[in-house]
Amino acid sequence: MGERAVLVQRQAGGGWTVYCSRWGGTDRALSAVCAGVTPSELPVTWARERSVDTFTRAVATLDYLGTELLYRETGRHGAFLALWFGLPVSGGERCDTAGAAVEIDSLQDARKLRGAFREFKGWLADALESGDLSAAAAPLALLGGVRQLRGRELYVVWRGSGASDILYREGQPPDL
Repeated sequence: MGERAVLVQRQAGGGWTVYCSRWGGTDRALSAVCAGVTPSELPVTWARERSVDTFTRAVATLDYLGTELLYRETGRHGAFLALWFGLPVSGGERCDTAGAAVEIDSLQDARKLRGAFREFKGWLADALESGDLSAAAAPLALLGGVRQLRGRELYVVWRGSGASDILYREGQPPDL
């Protein structure tokens, strides 16, 4: 088991290429990127997965359960924490591609955000178990919790089958 990361790299001729790395999501890798290292120059092996037409499409099809970090490599690099919702959000089945990609700026920021999200999911699980929150309301609670993260580039994905499944975006640069 590694710390899986996904790199979405803008191509010179247009479009984006999606790569994955088993160790690209480590604390050391994230710290290096936050310090200015280009994600593709990390000392890890990146395997090409597919091509997509937009960065948003890559975010919409991300495996949030199996991914620690998402990097964007373009004129404006970015690092995003992948937060998996872990609850049924569409059709009553658990969806590994439902979650949020939240911009982070440091290892400390990632740790703080990850801890806060785990605490929130724990509260949500307790509320569901006790009957204080209905299963139908859980997805809306998740959306509300993530939307509190103002001032960051943020993508919320409901099902993950395409760009139309991006339920909420904030702070998205216009060229993506």
